[in-house]
Amino acid sequence: MSGAMKTMLILSLVALLSGMVATGGVASDPRREPEQALKITVFPRQGWILDFYPDGRVHAQWGSLPGDGASLPEGTVGFEALLAAIRRLRVDAKIENGTQVAVLEASAPSATAFYVSDDTLFRYLVMSFGDRWRQDAGGTRFHELLEANPIYPADANSKA
Repeated sequence: MSGAMKTMLILSLVALLSGMVATGGVASDPRREPEQALKITVFPRQGWILDFYPDGRVHAQWGSLPGDGASLPEGTVGFEALLAAIRRLRVDAKIENGTQVAVLEASAPSATAFYVSDDTLFRYLVMSFGDRWRQDAGGTRFHELLEANPIYPADANSKA
């Protein structure tokens, strides 16, 4: 099974399971039409910024220096499945050292970050990306930074 297929399978399972837990096993109201999302930004605890796009691209950036980022190609992630899972995992409370997410909607000029109740989904996604990251043009440090500061360290199994 290809990496992209594994990612899609994980996202589908998480979206399905998250919906069943959040709604007590009942599907959410299909009449409510969610707004079109332009980008999902994830802020793990360790200083990384992950951007997910509707075409399935992913971009990871360490801090704000140009060239300290890398991308994965279109089709890497099922954006709608990821968005559905994030909406189900959203919590209103602050989670100490938790993963934050911001969803930029087409109708909004900006987005406010919120916490997710469980960051296992992002841990699996990042793990599935493996060594497929492609360094941004002009950059030289992404893989070095990733090795020294993993997006989700293997020994930090906190769920949020």
